[in-house]
Amino acid sequence: MATESAPSEASSGVPLAPQKKFWKNERWLLSLYFIVGLVWCLQTVLKHVFFSKTLYDCTFFTFQDSFFGLIHHQPLYPGPANNVFKYSPTFALLFAPFAVPPAGVGMFLWVAVNFTAFFSAIWFLPFRRLDRILMLWVSLFDLMTAIQDWQSNG
Repeated sequence: MATESAPSEASSGVPLAPQKKFWKNERWLLSLYFIVGLVWCLQTVLKHVFFSKTLYDCTFFTFQDSFFGLIHHQPLYPGPANNVFKYSPTFALLFAPFAVPPAGVGMFLWVAVNFTAFFSAIWFLPFRRLDRILMLWVSLFDLMTAIQDWQSNG
């Protein structure tokens, strides 16, 4: 008579690790952040590229204009009332990888870099794993709001 192994053992007889709750699982959370981030970045870019009546109401175009103003030796301060650049010329220069590509590509890269920086800043904090996971869950909605409004919370 063959004995069947318990559901907690693999076919090799080695006990399986207990399943983590979904909200404690790092892979699940990382996958969720990646999927939500990608979808949110795409919808934010598409909304501003195709449906926005005034494209210059977001900070991305303020930063883009500052880069082109800098390389064309135009004054950076002050700009039009809705387009005031308040950062150093170094920032305008460092914004080049986002300003040079077409607007949709640059916008997507800008949002993706901000999203990645936010996630990484929390993930690499010297806290317990569970504390970092809880911080990521709590901050997910705020991150989505910041991305949708073209904010950089880095």
